[in-house]
Amino acid sequence: DWSSDVCSSDLAKRMLKKAYDVGINFFETGDLYGKGLSEKLIGEVFKDMRDKVVISTKHGYDFNDVKQIGHKELPQRFDDDFTRMALRNSL
Repeated sequence: DWSSDVCSSDLAKRMLKKAYDVGINFFETGDLYGKGLSEKLIGEVFKDMRDKVVISTKHGYDFNDVKQIGHKELPQRFDDDFTRMALRNSL
């Protein structure tokens, strides 16, 4: 579990709020970061502030049914169906 290895979800949320409080309003993320956890936490922290922050995300790695070992490259997909699925999941 990503949150237990690096930091708790509560700590991550506090850091996002602090970043905003000191003037940061652009947050870049990706679906691969924590297998969606990064996007989830950003969404929770800024859910009522969509007009005050800019959120950028990216997609392309198909990590759904693949176990990543070390730094081995994950399969990439950019077809329409995968892009739509990634967008729905990000939202």
